[in-house]
Parts: sequence; structure tokens; C-alpha cells
Amino acid sequence: MADTWKSIFKGIIENRPVEIEIYDEGGYRVNTTQGADDPGTVQSDGSSTIIIPPTAKGRQIAIEGETTDEIRKDLLAEGFSEAAADKIVGKLSV
Repeated sequence: MADTWKSIFKGIIENRPVEIEIYDEGGYRVNTTQGADDPGTVQSDGSSTIIIPPTAKGRQIAIEGETTDEIRKDLLAEGFSEAAADKIVGKLSV
């Protein structure tokens, strides 16, 4: 069965496009764009290496979580202000 997402908001917040969706079986998704360039990373545990390539500001991203707290934390990590994260999360409790 295909995932069913219901869009509850589309707009611009802090000069970034934001679409907020709710999954029919629980969970949230915020589609937006990356707020800043990410230089990428290289991580190694001795037996394997993970290379995360650089990405540019403006790249499409999806923030998903089971709780509004998860979404808020990830929004802040993606460069949204406290006020913007609160505004977005506030729309999830409608």
C-alpha cells in the first residue's frame, strides 16, 4: 500500500519554501530547502569509511519524525530560528 501524506500547509517561512505533511498512520514531514552550504564529512571506524559529500544551500530536503519534538529539533539543526520552528510545529497540532 502506498504511503498517504496529507498536505496541511504550503508557504514561505524565513525565505524558504515549506510544505508540512501529516502521514495517515502517524508521523510528520516538512519539505523545505537546505538553509546553508554543508561541507560534507568523512567518517571512519577503522574498518569502514563513510563519505558524505558536500551539498549546496537551496537543495530540497525532507525532515521526517514521529513527534513534533523530533521535527522541531531537526528544523533548528537545519538553520530555522526558534520562532520559525515554533511556527512550523504549531501547524502540526491543528
